[in-house]
Amino acid sequence: TYERFGIPSYWLVDPDPKRPALTVLELESGAYVERASVAGEESVDVSAPFEVRLCPWDLTRDLRSD
Repeated sequence: TYERFGIPSYWLVDPDPKRPALTVLELESGAYVERASVAGEESVDVSAPFEVRLCPWDLTRDLRSD
């Protein structure tokens, strides 16, 4: 559906408290292409739809009891 409507990018977050993960997808020639995939405390610099550094561990911080 996102491809059909031309959504330029989206991020998938797996909120697993033990090993959270993030996958970055961007639209290219009408189909999504995986641009990055990180897990745990790894981070990734994303340029679209805006520049930001993301770390799955930080995104899911409130889900952990540690």
